[in-house]
Amino acid sequence: MEWVFFITKSSFMDMYRFGEKIKILLLSGLFVAVAVILIIPVLVILDALLSPIIKQISRFIYFIPAALILACLGLILIDNFTYTLISFGIVDTDNFTRALYLVVFAAGFLYILKRFASAIQSPGCGKLNRSSQIAAFLLVGVPLVLASITYQPGDNVRDFIQQNSTSTNRPNIILLNSDGINAANMSAYGYERDTTPFITELTKKSLVGQNNFSNASASRGSETATLTGKLPLFTRVLIVSNTLQDVNRYEHIPGRLKRIGYKTISLGVKSYVDVNSINFTNAFDEVNCTANPDSPLSGSSFDDELYFISSIRERIQDRLFHIFFIEKMDNAYTEVTNAMTSDISDQERMDCLYNYLDEAAQTNQPVFAHLHLMGTHGPEFDPDAEVYSRDLEQDKEWMTDFYDDSIIDFDQEVEELVTYLKDKGLYDNTILVIYTDHGQKWSTTTRIPLIIHFPNDEHAGLITENTQNIDIAPTLMDYLDLPKPKWMTGDSLLQPVDPNRLIIATRAVRNEDSSDNVVTDEAKVPSFYQFGSVSMIQCQKITIFDLQHTEVRNGTVSDYPNPCPEDTLYSTEVLHDKLGNVLLQAGFDLPPVW
Repeated sequence: MEWVFFITKSSFMDMYRFGEKIKILLLSGLFVAVAVILIIPVLVILDALLSPIIKQISRFIYFIPAALILACLGLILIDNFTYTLISFGIVDTDNFTRALYLVVFAAGFLYILKRFASAIQSPGCGKLNRSSQIAAFLLVGVPLVLASITYQPGDNVRDFIQQNSTSTNRPNIILLNSDGINAANMSAYGYERDTTPFITELTKKSLVGQNNFSNASASRGSETATLTGKLPLFTRVLIVSNTLQDVNRYEHIPGRLKRIGYKTISLGVKSYVDVNSINFTNAFDEVNCTANPDSPLSGSSFDDELYFISSIRERIQDRLFHIFFIEKMDNAYTEVTNAMTSDISDQERMDCLYNYLDEAAQTNQPVFAHLHLMGTHGPEFDPDAEVYSRDLEQDKEWMTDFYDDSIIDFDQEVEELVTYLKDKGLYDNTILVIYTDHGQKWSTTTRIPLIIHFPNDEHAGLITENTQNIDIAPTLMDYLDLPKPKWMTGDSLLQPVDPNRLIIATRAVRNEDSSDNVVTDEAKVPSFYQFGSVSMIQCQKITIFDLQHTEVRNGTVSDYPNPCPEDTLYSTEVLHDKLGNVLLQAGFDLPPVW
């Protein structure tokens, strides 16, 4: 049931051939069957202990795993159906309806358990058992043969990710991102309103990208690009349903830093900017304030099956915890669209970071921390600062006064972090990267902030050439005197920047009036899947290639300082050819009309 749900909606299986999808179904079923088989000895012991006390328990106890699995999958099936049909699901329930779902789940579990127990005593039980045994043999035997044929241990990958060494002299690294900030709304970039007084002072001692751009319109795609140093066209990660696949799971800067002794931490947003759901593997020790152990099978040919099972387990756990009143289920969509109803605050993320830094100060283990804050996301804002929004009512979306005040909040969070680092004696041994994932309203063609403060104010200065978020990882590698991996497509900003280089960003195929970050089911563009358009920025020139409608649009970056001479800019025809080469390098098949 879950497999059908995954292959009929936009999911990590989108770009797999049907045969590969069948393999995921069969092997996932095999792994679950093996797990249930391992439970049988426990049930035998419980039966022996309890049967003298509870006379009828032997009729039921061996069917508990199957009944529980079916009841859980049935619960998700109902939830999928109601959410699709009437936009109401378990996540929307209050105390009464939570209890109602609990009653339905318990009744379903007991009904299925009773049916199993009754079937074993029915007159046709012998025939039923023979049929069941044949079916069970096929359902386990066929996937077992398939697993033995397709298994690849991935020893090279495992060796690559387990070669850890201790490093106590490396600086801490903090990537601090607040969602959707335009550089044009920051006084540090010349805005007439004083929205970033502290960051403005910090820029005087930092490396500043004056013309920085995103590589993706959606948070998931942009943050994945930042952490990998790869364009989304190469990782195939752009929207919320995309995940890292194959070797892309292991090619990222947190994994590299983990190998040399860093403790790696990510504090993001459930589903949208969650490094586990994106499928970063052997990358982060802690995710969202929770320990994140590496999978012993990571690097094998079963990563997709393990990811599929993990996704199902998480979906079941979230709903069961909710209806059993253990833990309220978070609404990931609300989390990213309405700051006023968010269950996790930016301050909680910052507090968690401080706890990790306190621990690092005691152990002398350097920390790599990736934070994604949401106060500036929109379309509605809930700022603590009331400088420009005082006495105003937020009666429509994207109100500038509330947006600017949320940027003031972010400026204060940066000041609080720097003060903490100085008080703990960590400031001169920390690289602080201040950036955002994309412009407001998911723009890829507006300038966004990039400010990197190095220990002892090193490398301070202004970069006037165009920079991009995928330059962050190579810059950190360069500073740490580590070789840049061949798979990183960004450039170190500690080296001269080519003023004519192209900044490439992608947008998703979009439904009308929907953001790239909340689209779940989209029309697929032949050959290009979720990628709807590609923007190419050279100096001030913007050229957008619409892959969905085969259209080209040209424009200019607003308020671009020091524009390049027109005769140095590429023509549309040259850009078209360059984009074709990039798409081919990324593994796309260009349509004949290209």
